[in-house]
Amino acid sequence: MGLAITKRLVETLGCTLKAKSTLGNGSQFTLNIPNTFTIAPQENSKKIEQFDGSQQTALVIDDDEVSNIFLINTLAATGVEVTTCFSGKAAQEILQIESFDLIFMDQHLGDIKGTDLAPLIHKDKNTLSPKIICVTADIELHQTLIDDSPFDQILLKPCSQKDLISALGLLIDPDICDRKGRVLDKSAGLDLASGDQDTWEKALKIFTDRLPATITRLPSHYQNTELEKLRETSHKLTGSSRYVGAQNLAECCVELVRACKRNNTSKLGIAVDSLVLAADKFLSTAPSTATSSAQSKFEENSS
Repeated sequence: MGLAITKRLVETLGCTLKAKSTLGNGSQFTLNIPNTFTIAPQENSKKIEQFDGSQQTALVIDDDEVSNIFLINTLAATGVEVTTCFSGKAAQEILQIESFDLIFMDQHLGDIKGTDLAPLIHKDKNTLSPKIICVTADIELHQTLIDDSPFDQILLKPCSQKDLISALGLLIDPDICDRKGRVLDKSAGLDLASGDQDTWEKALKIFTDRLPATITRLPSHYQNTELEKLRETSHKLTGSSRYVGAQNLAECCVELVRACKRNNTSKLGIAVDSLVLAADKFLSTAPSTATSSAQSKFEENSS
């Protein structure tokens, strides 16, 4: 009974257990733990309903086995297929032969820092632009890396299930603009306005009235490969979006700024489209006299 349970647990972790027995001499059991292993989601595991990751693959890079256990468990529960390794070198070797949708890494790996490894992955032509999430206990790193970050997200250890699911939703969910409370977060806007309703409403109206004209500049900047103008426009929009509580819009702006800084042509078009979609969702939701649709203006300028 005990061996059967052990065998099942070992195979779940992608390892192997072998037994050799000689009558009169006893038994020998060999547990083989590879440098990397993959954990497929279990059919009988309790699935986390807030996020469906069944179509996603992830590489977890962390030299701390305890951190690995908790992160792998949460990811597997969402349906994500997880591969893990314990060093930057091992990760680079894996990425030469496999592609992943998500990469989770610690900042302080044994052989390289996450801030050095992430740019190498982004520049590697063999990789298909995965989303990179840094899961770290380095509070200073979390506070200093904001816009100029090689990571798509930074999560602090210990990372709660709620934080992880939220990050996955923002990075992967193609319809994040429809998530309740994210298009226009009034409470966040009021907090920044010190609770002054009039101030927030005034700022919201100015922002909403100006947004269509701002968005219409993006396609021409993109088509003319004017990365600096594209970056500057999206950078300014990031701050004003956060002030009024346009959370999704701000997230999309940050993605576009990062794509511009990395000169990542494969991500630029997607980032521009995502920002236009987020603006259109915002304009259709926010209470304003503005009736222009960012999406229609984008299409007019693109044709």
